[in-house]
Amino acid sequence: EMDLTSLTLVFQDALKRSRKRQKVIIREPTSIPERIIQIGRIAKVGEMTEITKIMSAEPTRTEIIVTFIALLEIARLKKMKLYQKNCSMN
Repeated sequence: EMDLTSLTLVFQDALKRSRKRQKVIIREPTSIPERIIQIGRIAKVGEMTEITKIMSAEPTRTEIIVTFIALLEIARLKKMKLYQKNCSMN
C-alpha cells in the first residue's frame, strides 16, 4: 500500500516535469468531484490501474494537482487502495 509521503513524492516529480514543458494548452479546469467520477470510470474493481492510465499524455499542473487531491479523497473514503510499484526520484 502506498503511503502519503510516497504519493506526494510521485506527484512532486510529475509537477517538476510539467514545469519543463513549453506548450501552452488551454483546457477547462476539472473539479475534484468530476475528477473522482472520471477516475471511477477508468479504474476497474479488483484490477491495478497505473497512474499513467488516469492522467493525460501531457498533464497540466492543474490536472496533476486535481488528480492528486481526488486520489487522496478516494483513498480517504476507502474506495480505493493506492500502491506504489517503484519510485523514480529523478
